[in-house]
Formats: sequence, C-alpha cells, structure tokens
Amino acid sequence: MNRFVSNLPASFPVASGKVRLRGALIEIDETTGHALRITRVDEPGAIESAATEPEPRIDIEQAPSPEQT
Repeated sequence: MNRFVSNLPASFPVASGKVRLRGALIEIDETTGHALRITRVDEPGAIESAATEPEPRIDIEQAPSPEQT
C-alpha cells in the first residue's frame, strides 16, 4: 500500500503457496465515460507457481551460433 500512497517504486515479494489472479474488468461507455458493467475476476493460478519452476539452462558451448539459426 505504501507504494501507492508514496508514488515511489517498491519491490514485491515472490508469491508462494496458492497463487490467484484477482482484479476487475470494466466495460466503459465511450460517449459518457460511465461504467456499463463491472465483472469481478478471481481465477486460481497454476498448480505450481512460476517461482518454483527451475530456470531453463542453456549450454553455451552447445547453443547454435547466430549463423546457424
């Protein structure tokens, strides 16, 4: 919350445990600027969060050179 109050950049910790996507979709009338519909979004994340997936490893010696690609 401090990030939004102070308008200064702040880092967020990586999520662990059950991950969810939460937010709202707002359909707006372009002529009036009023909201026509507000839909709540609450979706479960993947079984494993991205934080637990290992980084892909590339063997530099085995990687193709730019001329080969």
